[in-house]
Amino acid sequence: MVAVVILIVSGGFYLWQGYGWMVGTDASCVKAENHDIAGRSLEPLLADGQEVKGLVGYYECNPAKRGQVAILEFKTKEESFVKKIAGLPGDSVEFTEEGYIKLNGKVSNNSAGELHLFSEASRNLITIPLNNDRIPEGKYLMLSEETSSSAFDSRQFGFVEKEHLKGRVIY
Repeated sequence: MVAVVILIVSGGFYLWQGYGWMVGTDASCVKAENHDIAGRSLEPLLADGQEVKGLVGYYECNPAKRGQVAILEFKTKEESFVKKIAGLPGDSVEFTEEGYIKLNGKVSNNSAGELHLFSEASRNLITIPLNNDRIPEGKYLMLSEETSSSAFDSRQFGFVEKEHLKGRVIY
């Protein structure tokens, strides 16, 4: 288990995660909560049953950054989901002939270096809302560690809006 300490100072916060201090920008909206990971979509980063800290409200006063793991909540679902932020507003999006997604000209891969595959249906789900081949303002592309086109992430539910980003996961 990793110890997490949050030191709140004027104008920001520092977060100790067992490997060093992370500099944050605003803790006024953050509430730290324990969360248990249910499922294997982010393995090997996060394991089924692993306890993590969720910084609930983090994205209300801090910008979302590529690579962060976020807690997602949808009005139509009772449970929360945890996915990685892969694409930000304004990022360019294209697909290779084989169906792999390219963000800002670079093919997207998971932490093991495997490429994220998109089916024709999931490519349409992503390309239809694009604005000049770019992710629209206020929208985010969320991906799991799974590479198959049937993974439950933006390949199934499309872009998410900032209001769906309920917090940042610290692991």
